[in-house]
Amino acid sequence: MSDPTEHTENAVSVLVVDDDSEMTDLLTTVLGDAGYQVTAASGPEEAMDLIRAHPPELVVTDLSMPTASGLDLVQAARDDMPALHFIVLTAFGDWPSFCRAQDLKVDRYLSKPVAMDRLLDEVAAVLATPVPSPSSLNPPKEENPC
Repeated sequence: MSDPTEHTENAVSVLVVDDDSEMTDLLTTVLGDAGYQVTAASGPEEAMDLIRAHPPELVVTDLSMPTASGLDLVQAARDDMPALHFIVLTAFGDWPSFCRAQDLKVDRYLSKPVAMDRLLDEVAAVLATPVPSPSSLNPPKEENPC
């Protein structure tokens, strides 16, 4: 059996951003076990510091956090790195946030709870896409006012 740490220098880097430490731990473990090099931040401000210091290839962020939203993070990061990939997870999806995510060219907008197998499939699909694609967003389950 190979050592999972052998491949970390060649692994795709993913930043997980969530103020819920249990969710952060779960996502970090699942993504790490899948072979990704995972870093975690507890909020958008810490995430921006990490993005500037060591740009990841993908950011998986919660939408609702106390100090700023995941979409605020996307907007701030896009100013510096327009091609950075983003997956936004939310338990409180609504049309205004979905439309903003679409405007910001978020790669995926997924409702919680999300099955970890599905998340891994979405991560792989996003990373296989050269440019963020707003057409792949999953809208809330009501009529689209965007």
